[in-house]
Amino acid sequence: MAQHDFITRLIDGLARGGARRAVLSPGYRSAPLAFAIAEHPAITTEVIVDERAAAFYALGLARVLDAPVVLACTSGSAVANYLPAVVEAYHARIPLILLTADRPPELQRSGAPQTILQVDLFRDFVVHRDELAQPAALDLDIPPDRDPWAPRVAAALLAAADPGGPVHLNIPLRKPLIPPTPAAQASPPPSTAPASAHQEPPSRALPRLHRGARRLSAAALTQLADRFAQAARPLLFAGPQISSLGEREAEALVGLAARSRWPLLADLLAPARPWALQRGDLIARAPARAPAPDAILWFGGAPTSAAVQRWIQRCPGPVVHVVPDGRWADPSFTATDLCWADAAELASELELPPAAAAWRAQWSDAARAADAHLAAAAQLGRWEGAIIDLAFRTWPGRHVHIANSSAVRDLDAVAALAPGQRVLCNRGVNGIDGTLATAAGEAAGLAAPLLAIVGDLALAHDLGALLHAADPRLVVLVLDNGGGQIFRQLPLRDHPDFERLFVTRAALGLADLAAATGWRHRRADDAAALTEALTDGHARGRLLIEVVLDPHAAHAARERFWAAWS
Repeated sequence: MAQHDFITRLIDGLARGGARRAVLSPGYRSAPLAFAIAEHPAITTEVIVDERAAAFYALGLARVLDAPVVLACTSGSAVANYLPAVVEAYHARIPLILLTADRPPELQRSGAPQTILQVDLFRDFVVHRDELAQPAALDLDIPPDRDPWAPRVAAALLAAADPGGPVHLNIPLRKPLIPPTPAAQASPPPSTAPASAHQEPPSRALPRLHRGARRLSAAALTQLADRFAQAARPLLFAGPQISSLGEREAEALVGLAARSRWPLLADLLAPARPWALQRGDLIARAPARAPAPDAILWFGGAPTSAAVQRWIQRCPGPVVHVVPDGRWADPSFTATDLCWADAAELASELELPPAAAAWRAQWSDAARAADAHLAAAAQLGRWEGAIIDLAFRTWPGRHVHIANSSAVRDLDAVAALAPGQRVLCNRGVNGIDGTLATAAGEAAGLAAPLLAIVGDLALAHDLGALLHAADPRLVVLVLDNGGGQIFRQLPLRDHPDFERLFVTRAALGLADLAAATGWRHRRADDAAALTEALTDGHARGRLLIEVVLDPHAAHAARERFWAAWS
């Protein structure tokens, strides 16, 4: 089998299995992959020079499309640059298909350039890995019209979908790396087949992939409901669901809350948030406003809010955690029951004992008090949470990507999502690297304006994305508070070396940075300027909006905000 045919069949099999987008980084050893991907009519291809930015961009694409995205690069250190995004994709269950070109076996351990042992590079952070070496000839037992790669491609696609996450196909390739030109293919050998005969590509042998829901039996559903028979203060909690848009799960969970009359508390990153109680962080910080629950049915990942996480830990009764893929997602080890089931199926079929009206009323009262406190927050001073709240309320678009560290926590505390709004974040491992590249991929996948809200450090960690993964629909709001201010909220701030070791100011010069990378720049020093800049960004895109905060004054305003609430 010729190398070009081998690669063409591989790419066609991935396309037939649902891959429709690909992100390439240029390289000579990966040329066969690049040509085959770019030539496939069903795959839209983008080229991003920086492999690290390319991987985070693909992660953002795959998240919003809820479909596998192909990543292809050359051998050696290029592959290693994928690692941060692969780690995030693994923990966030986002389907990436890594196609890494490699030197052939005879060049391994030979000192050949850009040659490393890369087949196991992502060992603990992929759900499937394989090496596909070009066969010298096909086994005689394989029919000539069948594709020998079909089982391997099917295994990769199935793993990417369930349990969900990145898969790695390492592909040793030999020279010549350039496929035959059309002229060289112009005179095929005579065929003995009838002129009317048409054969589909051999990769038609790839079977259709069907996924089934994990459903509990009727007896298991009854046993689950019985776990809550004695609960006086039950709570439904929807944690982050970071790998899929999840409308189906959200609808089912909202329906379960309505049938059971249980309060439904939703994390910032839960698709059910617009239809649920959105003030969990505030309520959990002031438990006197609503007694802690004595039973919890928990869907999704670990809460963004540390206060909500501590609240779950203190629950004296059953804490049943529903997970779709069997992965543990309870860092406090509080769950009394782990339920491996499809969340939508479970929520649709489960009948819970109803909660008392007084219990729901307590939650409604607490939520109203939180709303009133947030409405007065601007009077307590200019701090990150107040700026983020204003930006979220005035952004004309539907989608926001929020950086990790303090930004996502502040938005979780203040944001009230409306139906149709969605907040995205890299919460697989909660890192701040790759934020802009991920947001650019999400903007491309959504084909809509997207606002990325980042701190100055998150921007500094991903400056390359301004050049290498800059989607024109992306708007970036930068909160420049002098670097590392989340540490000011921790006991570290009292250490004599705090400023020297943990406050990492970055002299970014955003106006100059924007000009150098082809972005527009606006500085917003008050509410009117910020609102105007967001409107401009939504209409025209590719805008860096700069908000400068005094770190000491902002921290004092933050302290006043929480003191006034508790």
